[in-house]
Amino acid sequence: MRRLVTQGLKQSGFQTIDMASAEEAIDWMRKFGSPHLALVDIDLQYGMSGLDFCGIVRQFSEMPIVMMTANDEPFTIIQAIDK
Repeated sequence: MRRLVTQGLKQSGFQTIDMASAEEAIDWMRKFGSPHLALVDIDLQYGMSGLDFCGIVRQFSEMPIVMMTANDEPFTIIQAIDK
């Protein structure tokens, strides 16, 4: 899914940075600064969750974060909004 979204954004003229994990993205942001926007899956494949990622990023950045998920549990959606 990540690669499909990245490809679609690039074809639409957007500049993208594709990260394999939340930890990799956080390291990149601490080194280079925050991008204009982050698209984050709540249920990431590797390492921390997308919700954990948001909590850490909010400690040093106000960038907009768009959460994506196939999970329709109300509790999960509320957690994402709160982050």
